[in-house]
Amino acid sequence: MAPVSDPQVPPRIGAGHPEYNFVQSVMEMQKHLGEVNSSVKTLNDSINTQVKILNESIGVVSTKVDSLVDWKNKILGGAIALGAVLAGLSFVISQFFTYFDVSVKQPPESEKSATSSEAQKTK
Repeated sequence: MAPVSDPQVPPRIGAGHPEYNFVQSVMEMQKHLGEVNSSVKTLNDSINTQVKILNESIGVVSTKVDSLVDWKNKILGGAIALGAVLAGLSFVISQFFTYFDVSVKQPPESEKSATSSEAQKTK
């Protein structure tokens, strides 16, 4: 027996063939599947674009936050250094005034009575 060869003419499945509806359904499913694939690719491209924009925005915000943190650290460091300098300066000033006797002298009794009698006259 000789091997069966491929037919030289493609099979014809027309409107009268019993498998016509099945083949037509398969072709419609392939068409819709192609549309779904196209929609998914479009959505994927759109999402990738949005992700790229968000990543760029995050990078800009991250740079700004890092800059603000650096400024905050510089300000805090400056405040600490200024506090240390002022503490040292106040210590030096307090030690400087220990060498001098600062006191308020009381006026003598004769001046007190004269100023008090003048105060009574003005009233």
